[in-house]
Amino acid sequence: MTQKTLDATPEKRLFLSIISEYDLKRSVCELIDNAIDLWSKTKRADLVININADERQQSISIEDNAGGIEESKLDHIVSPGKTSNDIHDDVIGYFGVGSKRAVIALAQDIAIH
Repeated sequence: MTQKTLDATPEKRLFLSIISEYDLKRSVCELIDNAIDLWSKTKRADLVININADERQQSISIEDNAGGIEESKLDHIVSPGKTSNDIHDDVIGYFGVGSKRAVIALAQDIAIH
């Protein structure tokens, strides 16, 4: 069988459809859901989530004590379909698209600390 290499670069219309139903509220909720999902796996302390909005800087900061993202899994934030969750995990989301949609819909830049 002959192997072929195909260009699977998504078209602009795909990205527009991905973000079509995401607004600020839904995007922030998606990122909070991710913190809850991570926390639910360890529950090492009471979950604390701080959200700061700076209208002048046009930025939103979401901080939590859920445990963070392992450095080796940072690509999961921007790679559609990649997730650290298993379908059997008792979590809110497990398809690996929520945070990507939120980031694509709202952010020109993203910083993870």
